Amino acid sequence: MIIALNGTVSCGKSYLAQALSDAMPAEFRGEPPMSDWPNATRLPQSHRDIKDLFLRSWRVSNLLEAQVLSKLKATVILDSVFDILHHTIVTQIEPGFFGSGPYASVLADCARLDHERLPTPDVIVNVVVSWETWQDMCNARGLDDFYPDAHLAKFFALQDVFHDAACLRGEELDIPVLCFENRIAGSEDLSELAKTLTVPGLRKSGHRGTSRVNVQL
Repeated sequence: MIIALNGTVSCGKSYLAQALSDAMPAEFRGEPPMSDWPNATRLPQSHRDIKDLFLRSWRVSNLLEAQVLSKLKATVILDSVFDILHHTIVTQIEPGFFGSGPYASVLADCARLDHERLPTPDVIVNVVVSWETWQDMCNARGLDDFYPDAHLAKFFALQDVFHDAACLRGEELDIPVLCFENRIAGSEDLSELAKTLTVPGLRKSGHRGTSRVNVQL
């Protein structure tokens, strides 16, 4: 079984995925820590594109590994699922999502191939976060070392875009899409969430649900 978390940058996906993997238990596969990212300072957009490709290579590798582990009857939790949603975003929600120019065309082609060829999760969990909580998370991570303020504001605005794309993709493939809110208010028992995700026949039932999950930074 593959469970993929979905949401905008710094909404707490990795914290939740790690905690959830301990609670279920399950295998956790996530992006590398920020200390291992390239260009760990403010750099031109072209350098940030390199970072984006670096992180994509991790996400795709994790998804392919999760597919193998799932066939071996393991449960795997991924901390992001952007690459199977990008094509849905540019074709059904926001055509200019990748911007314009040659690089945008390359990304659009990659998104189409990912849409057609990458394995899909069994469940998607949309991670919701308030503006205030999201700002606190960005500050805690030092995300402003990677992006200017205007760029960060755009990230938060993408929360609804990613969530809508997951719902559309879920309907297309009959994948259950759950919704959980992250708040920085101390840890909370994840047993209810874990129980929901392991309900027999969850995928076939098309279950939809909403719950609140606290994340301790």
